Amino acid sequence: GEDGKFRALISQFDSEVKVEVQHRKRMTDDSMVSVTFENANDWSRLASKKVRKVMLAVAGTYKKGPEEFSWVKTNKKEVVARISWSRERRQWHHLSNGETVFFCDGDDPAQGPFTNGSDPGGSWYPYKVLASEMHGCPAPIYDRGFVMETHTFGPFKTGPPGEFFEVGELKLACK
Repeated sequence: GEDGKFRALISQFDSEVKVEVQHRKRMTDDSMVSVTFENANDWSRLASKKVRKVMLAVAGTYKKGPEEFSWVKTNKKEVVARISWSRERRQWHHLSNGETVFFCDGDDPAQGPFTNGSDPGGSWYPYKVLASEMHGCPAPIYDRGFVMETHTFGPFKTGPPGEFFEVGELKLACK
């Protein structure tokens, strides 16, 4: 249903069924970084072609990179974007095609580049190459990645063909 609740099913024949439920769960480690833009559909139509191209390139899921304090987004075998800590500048840098497009000042690289409410990251800003073209476009949101979890309930005996079968209430502890 609209609220994520499974109401009932109609059985085609007397049988046993299992109900499989999938949901996203936020990771607790920093092995993946998820980069998104708030209300992307609202402002992306107004952005320049260059800005839309950069936003598309940087949005997505990043995996822990080979260097300390780095994450990479790959397209098959090549790295298309990178998030990394600059020791010299004490900043996080987000690069697309080797060019810095966003940056974030920081004190402790071990905290990671995260900007969601539960993590202590700072604010990200467009770098020189985009700063003049980013009017009205929000900076990316850097968050921990997600994993899909699957839970199976049942088996349930359906009863006679053509009848509604009430599954009852199935609860998951999702955090």
